[in-house]
Amino acid sequence: MNTLRLKTIFTLLGATMGLTVTSQALAVDGVILIDQARAMAGGVTTDDAPGFPVTIGTSGSYRLASNLNLGIGGGNTTAIEIRSPAGSALNVTLDLNGFMISGHPYCDFNGQSDNTCFPSGTGVGIRVENGASVTISNGGIRGMGLHGIFCLGACKVDGMTIANNGGSGMAASGPGAASFTLTRSTVLLNRTGISGSRGLVQSNVLEFNLGNAIEANNSALLNNLISGNGGLGLAGTGNGYGANVFTFNNGGDGLPQVSAGNIQTATNVCGAGPC
Repeated sequence: MNTLRLKTIFTLLGATMGLTVTSQALAVDGVILIDQARAMAGGVTTDDAPGFPVTIGTSGSYRLASNLNLGIGGGNTTAIEIRSPAGSALNVTLDLNGFMISGHPYCDFNGQSDNTCFPSGTGVGIRVENGASVTISNGGIRGMGLHGIFCLGACKVDGMTIANNGGSGMAASGPGAASFTLTRSTVLLNRTGISGSRGLVQSNVLEFNLGNAIEANNSALLNNLISGNGGLGLAGTGNGYGANVFTFNNGGDGLPQVSAGNIQTATNVCGAGPC
């Protein structure tokens, strides 16, 4: 084989390898891919250090390309942190692409008084800092020491399964919290289902959380199934709620399912009858 032909082959191999490496970070449609190896290597955005949390500090579209497993001790580790650079707005779309973010160990909370869990930790599946506007969809978060999703910005969450977390499945309250939307999701076996203010909770299933299913203020609840939670189906005030089914929360259908200070905007079912 002559020298020219060898040079040509090595040049083609080098080009092919370069394309392979690039495709791990950037999908064909321009979406930035994140997998376990990429999380360990860092560099998803310019301020992302190796290991967890994966830091997203640049507006754009991101997609998981594998499960993210935090491993032993993951209960005190945050998986993904989305934060705005100082003084700038951040708009991020995060598609979990059917994959799971997993902490360790899993909490097995149950509204029927079965509670097996190591002490709660500080880890969060996805943390959204103040000033960020984020859409999160199409995957799962399980086994975090604190919250599945902790939103201090503006969050739209759709098509998620959020389970076995040591705090709330989703928390959207606290200093700087803007607004939240939770739709078409399943939230179960957390210490608390969801908590927040100025939100929309629509077409979800909230089951078997140890405490209240929903702790909200000044929010709207529409068309949810809320069942088997250890606390109230809806706690808080100033909420409008309609077309929801509340069943066997707070110790049974004969006990209050919804706290006082909320307004029915359409017929709901509480246990065996209307609320």
